[in-house]
Amino acid sequence: MANNKDSTPEKGVPPPTDSEDFSWRNDALCAKKTQESPYFLDTWFQPEESLHSAIATSICFQCPVRKECLQRACEMKEIEGVWGGQPPSVRLKKGRVHNYLKIVDLPDPYETTDENSKFHIKNLGRDDSDE
Repeated sequence: MANNKDSTPEKGVPPPTDSEDFSWRNDALCAKKTQESPYFLDTWFQPEESLHSAIATSICFQCPVRKECLQRACEMKEIEGVWGGQPPSVRLKKGRVHNYLKIVDLPDPYETTDENSKFHIKNLGRDDSDE
């Protein structure tokens, strides 16, 4: 797919600025998955404690442009959605965007073995008010 800055970007992928090389977006797995199936359309914008977010990060960590995406999300101060394999609670701290270099090498938060983590598979989608 050729890079066409005049075309409408896929949902969830921020549009390029005029001075930016955004050609890496053509290799983004999120855009390819969304084109393959409408099921994936909103996967990257579900609550962090959902299985959808776990699926999104899993796809991101297989993506060849994950780091570019995460860097772009940090630069654009994205406050919603999974970007570059990291949900908002990892990218943001006290409402401020983390420095990309501090979080770029963090692992997939949903691959945790810590059963107390909100990202642990047993806690996804759990409503604590039922206890």
